[in-house]
Amino acid sequence: MKEYQPDGVYVEGPSYWAYGTTYNILCIAAFESALNTDFGLTEFPGFRETALFPLYMTGPTGNHFSFSDCGARGGCFPAMYWFAHRLDDPGLLFFEHSWLQKTLLGGASSNDRFLPLVLLWWDGSTPGTPRQPLHWKGEGLNPVAAHRTSWTDPNAVFLAVKGGTPSANHGHMDIGSFILEADGVRWAVDIMGRGYGDLEARGMGIWNKSQESDRWRVYRYHNRSHNTLTVNDQAQDVSGRASITAFGGEPDDAFTIIAMAPVYEGELAEARRGFSLLPDGRLWIQDDIVCGKHAADVRWAMTTRADITITGPGHAVLTEQGKRLLFELHAPAGAVVESFSTVTGNAWDLDDPEIKQVGFDVKLSDGESEILAVLLTPGSLENSSVGEVLMPPLEQWTDK
Repeated sequence: MKEYQPDGVYVEGPSYWAYGTTYNILCIAAFESALNTDFGLTEFPGFRETALFPLYMTGPTGNHFSFSDCGARGGCFPAMYWFAHRLDDPGLLFFEHSWLQKTLLGGASSNDRFLPLVLLWWDGSTPGTPRQPLHWKGEGLNPVAAHRTSWTDPNAVFLAVKGGTPSANHGHMDIGSFILEADGVRWAVDIMGRGYGDLEARGMGIWNKSQESDRWRVYRYHNRSHNTLTVNDQAQDVSGRASITAFGGEPDDAFTIIAMAPVYEGELAEARRGFSLLPDGRLWIQDDIVCGKHAADVRWAMTTRADITITGPGHAVLTEQGKRLLFELHAPAGAVVESFSTVTGNAWDLDDPEIKQVGFDVKLSDGESEILAVLLTPGSLENSSVGEVLMPPLEQWTDK
């Protein structure tokens, strides 16, 4: 139960939350029905709060923030019906009921083994709109934050970001990574890990979390595949942990800052990443970095399934499902936007040529400081966004 402390974040991601939390609730329900007590299990710090975790980790598309080994595809979590009744909060079922209807219409599979529990745990109340704020931060071993422009608009902008450590259970080198949805499309994606069985059959020790583990030879586990920084083509430090150092949850001041230097030990002397969801719905991503004792090649990358068209040295347009996302590189001067392949050619990697990356490379000399800044504009906001963005260094964001 201590894994839920302090804010209910589940270190392995939403789909693993459903697995572990459902068994916890089955145990609690058995104690209550047989012995008329839960022995205080529901009072453990973070357990009641964990009902918010899958809610905030679900985007307008109904899919999850797929960090660690967690998959992106959403689904009906019967445990949420238990929490909705227990906490008298039908808004917790906002996404669940939609997935329940899809599952019943589309046919359930073995992945829906907990589905009959809905009959026991749903109290028949009509799911409502979430009453929770649009912006949320959850602390824990793998801290996360989420920002959105609306609960009810299917075209809302949704951002979820992650700190933490690669050494967490089912962990990836996804520190500083994010996903982005807007206009009904997931633009920045996490491509999920490999099937365990195939890698184990190859004799790869994927459960060893040391720095030189086979696990980090797999592209989908490495930071190269995630929406974060890669320095000198090196893996993030498995012994490091990145914390969320600042958070803003007001409509006109929604932001998250992650201190990432611990996972770039020996490469960067300082690395802080800030995300600001602007009042008009645009997303500003800023990295304030200081090179370490040796020169560094830094790659900024965002993984996507969209088609990428480079329209200028600092501009690209992503297109998918007839929608657009504008990518604008604001800093540093002289950097050039590029499209990067994700095909490795390794026999153990699941190469998918439809998945690619957009980003840029920066060279730093030892001790040099630099700001990397990107502005992402959903196509629906091209003609309505408000003016030029001028953002100060991250240390001043809490004062802006």
